[in-house]
Amino acid sequence: MPMKKIVGLLFILIAFASCEGPMGPEGPEGPQGPAGSGSSVVEGWRNVTMTVKSNDWKLIQDADGNSIYMYEFEWQELTENVYENGIVLGHLYTRVGDVDTLTPLPYVLHRKDSEGNTWTETYTYDYNPGYVAFYATYSDFYVDEKPQDMTFRVSILW
Repeated sequence: MPMKKIVGLLFILIAFASCEGPMGPEGPEGPQGPAGSGSSVVEGWRNVTMTVKSNDWKLIQDADGNSIYMYEFEWQELTENVYENGIVLGHLYTRVGDVDTLTPLPYVLHRKDSEGNTWTETYTYDYNPGYVAFYATYSDFYVDEKPQDMTFRVSILW
């Protein structure tokens, strides 16, 4: 093997071997929100749980004139800075069998009644500084029955 190759291999081995070192100490645990507040706090991160009661959904018209349900929460921690520079994530609390789950929005739910009629419910959200709005849209645009009580979690990161 030529000397250049041997020197090159030794150089690569030394470079990779020198990249390892002892692991540093574990950092401190982050702060927690007040117990039972429905909110947790970590620097630059907030979670809030928001429940929309069935009677609180408002029937509105979307941009295409279709009837949909909406509910808007005021949330002052969703600032202009978060809106412009952060991340906002919406989730819906659901139940699968006997297991509680947290599902990212949008959430599409397929329904079937006792007469065999089927439809799809879609839950979405949007936000702007100071507000988060949730929407329930039905595939058949049948709006005589309001959505059920729904609990959402919204997280902001900046």
